[in-house]
Amino acid sequence: MIATAREAAHHAVCDMLDWQLDDQRKAELDRLLVRDERLGVAPLVWLREQFQGRCSEPLIAQHLARFELLERLGAGRVDLSALPPSRRR
Repeated sequence: MIATAREAAHHAVCDMLDWQLDDQRKAELDRLLVRDERLGVAPLVWLREQFQGRCSEPLIAQHLARFELLERLGAGRVDLSALPPSRRR
C-alpha cells in the first residue's frame, strides 16, 4: 500500500514537471545517475554530499563546481511551483 502511494506520487511529480523537460534535458538528468570516473561516484551522489571541513580553497572550489553543474543543467529555470513544498528539495 505504501509502495503504491509512493509510486503514484512519483508519477504525479513527473507529470507536473514533464512539460519543462525536453529530450536533451532528460538525457542530461539521466547522466546524473551514471558513475563519473573523475568524481568516483554518480554526479547525483556528489551533488548530495555534505562537504565537511573549514572554509578553504578546495572546499570553496567544490561548492562552486556544484553550482556550475546545476547552472549548466538549468536547475534554476525549472518551475517547481506546482509541486507540494515537501517535494521541492
